[in-house]
Amino acid sequence: MRVLHVSPESIDAIGKEYNVPSDCYPAVHGAQILYVLLWQRYVATVIEMQIETNVAYTLPVYLNVMYGLRQITPAPDYIGNAVGSVLVPCDTKDLLTMPIIDLARRVKDHLHRLTPGATVHYINEAFGGDGSFFAKSTYLCYRIESQMTISNMSRLAYFDIDFGHGKPISLMAGTLPTEGLTFWLPSADGGIDIYYGQKDNIYAALKRDIVLNKFVEFLN
Repeated sequence: MRVLHVSPESIDAIGKEYNVPSDCYPAVHGAQILYVLLWQRYVATVIEMQIETNVAYTLPVYLNVMYGLRQITPAPDYIGNAVGSVLVPCDTKDLLTMPIIDLARRVKDHLHRLTPGATVHYINEAFGGDGSFFAKSTYLCYRIESQMTISNMSRLAYFDIDFGHGKPISLMAGTLPTEGLTFWLPSADGGIDIYYGQKDNIYAALKRDIVLNKFVEFLN
């Protein structure tokens, strides 16, 4: 399991660097910009490592976001856990060339447009049709370019918990990595620790990425 640390100062720096003045769009939080920054650099890295890239450029790429669905449930008093897997699509060429802030807005807009009917539609297509939808979506989403998942729990107040033994001094994820999963947790310094399941060669290439190294500290 790889561990990346992003300090609160770096999160602020990301927001300042990529947000541009706009009368039409509000500023995007630095952590949300980091979603797409890490996504773009990952896709660029794995495409560069492939021998044949022409096909990769013509296929869509997906970001898998674990998203809280309680806000779109028709039961306003529901207090249980409700998290779903949301696939955010993008043309590969667009992902690699469009400004980071535009990509961040695209992801944010996609998540905000979710409705309960979207899940129902997916299930109907996947299991009620001729199977072609499920086969195609499985193929596209399991390509190496689409193997990034974001599960962000960094806003949960873990460090405010006290069961009588004092507040926590650190927080750790499990040690069994799932390939492509980035698990975002709050850090004691107010920043974010990202636990990342990734192969040696891809992770080594990401550690050399000039863009990521401006904001991300690779701890192992």
